[in-house]
Amino acid sequence: MALNKGKFNTDEDLQVNSLSVNKRAGFQGETTLAGTIKLKGDLDLSGGTVRFQDGVQDKIAVASLTPINTVYFPHTLNSLSQRDTIIDIRMQVANTFTIPKDSVVNFPIGTTLDILQSGTGQTTVVPAEGVVLNYTPGNKLRFQWSMATLLKRDANTWLLFGDLTA
Repeated sequence: MALNKGKFNTDEDLQVNSLSVNKRAGFQGETTLAGTIKLKGDLDLSGGTVRFQDGVQDKIAVASLTPINTVYFPHTLNSLSQRDTIIDIRMQVANTFTIPKDSVVNFPIGTTLDILQSGTGQTTVVPAEGVVLNYTPGNKLRFQWSMATLLKRDANTWLLFGDLTA
């Protein structure tokens, strides 16, 4: 069966055993598929964006592996690109990791990021003025190789949990 030019409309079941699309023919504009779609083989979405109606997984060009950002100095979150990453702090002296106000970088509520203390210097997570940071038992990563997660719970409100100490 070949579908060339024009429109194809049906209210009945349609079974297509094979569909090939070349550079001159393809889906343009908006294409709506209803019901259950089962794919056999590969689905390549490398050139676009997948959006879900509920917005929960609205990601644009997110890598399938968690990026690791290494820093060698006291760090302040400074970019939305740092969400869903691991920030590896490789300092040999005590240092701070600062969470900025929403007016500086407005991370969406639900954002998480992980902090890894791979150096021997103890990392203390601190909020900028106007930011609330909740934690227990403390806001310091415990030892070298400790990890903690930051979760944004509300506007200017974060939760820190993981391998922490007072």
